[in-house]
Amino acid sequence: MAQEAASAAAGEEGALPQRRRKSAPGQPWAHMETMHLLDAYEERWTRLRRGQLKAQQWEEVAADVAARCAASGAALRKTGTQCRHKLEKLRKRYRIEGARPVTSLWPYFRRMERLERGPLPVSSAFPPPPPAASPPAAASDDDDDDEEDDEEEEEVEEPIPRNNTRSINGILRDSGGGGGGFSGFAPRPPPQQPPPSFAMLSTAPPRKRVPYEAFQAKVAMADKVKEEEPPPVATRPGGGTNEQLSAVLRDFGQGIMRLERRRMEMQWEIDRGWKETEARHNRMLLDAQRHLHEALAATPPPLKKARREHGGDGS
Repeated sequence: MAQEAASAAAGEEGALPQRRRKSAPGQPWAHMETMHLLDAYEERWTRLRRGQLKAQQWEEVAADVAARCAASGAALRKTGTQCRHKLEKLRKRYRIEGARPVTSLWPYFRRMERLERGPLPVSSAFPPPPPAASPPAAASDDDDDDEEDDEEEEEVEEPIPRNNTRSINGILRDSGGGGGGFSGFAPRPPPQQPPPSFAMLSTAPPRKRVPYEAFQAKVAMADKVKEEEPPPVATRPGGGTNEQLSAVLRDFGQGIMRLERRRMEMQWEIDRGWKETEARHNRMLLDAQRHLHEALAATPPPLKKARREHGGDGS
């Protein structure tokens, strides 16, 4: 009887799906281990021309991380799966931090940016913050990452919802559990607009018309002043800043004078065209009136009808 019960229990166990035994929680990733992981992964990832690493290559990454940690005084060993999961979570956190409108103080943000964008990122002008000054949320995130690594090793990985990275709940959770808010982030300074390096010529239409004679007098006066000016001093190729600035201002003034002269000439041409059109119109009206008067004068007057005399001729 006992043998039958044992065989039945063995059959039930064989029918059920085999599940992996839950392992003990792993050790959290230290800052030094994470940096060694990024260095080892970057070497092999660049060697593969940014291609995906295989399982054997991940084991090589784990061995390289262990060797570097042992050289630094640590004797912890991570598996290739743990290294892969840790790097995936670092990339996920990097995407979340990069999508925020404030400058991230996450200690691995600059390192991940150099990994994703290359050795010379756009924001390399900002020095990375020291690891000791990292917010307390970073430590809690590392612990959560380690726990999630253990869970993913036990069961099949589920697809990560994409909308969680954009939701407000995901942002609050990643920023410190919702209680700390955005205390770990500093607002970016607003971009400073450079002052205009040169004056812009107004394109507004002139408020009043200037006679062409006045413009000619103005041009003659400008030419006279220009003739009285001393000749420009020849500057060497490496001349001073003041001489170069004077040359630029002089060229700019001459350009404005040429534009003003052209504008005045066009205005004078328009005025002359209007005057000619108006004179032609008046002349046409006078000619029409004259022709009308001549036509009326040449028309003969109407003949008067003779009165019929009734009762004449002895009637």
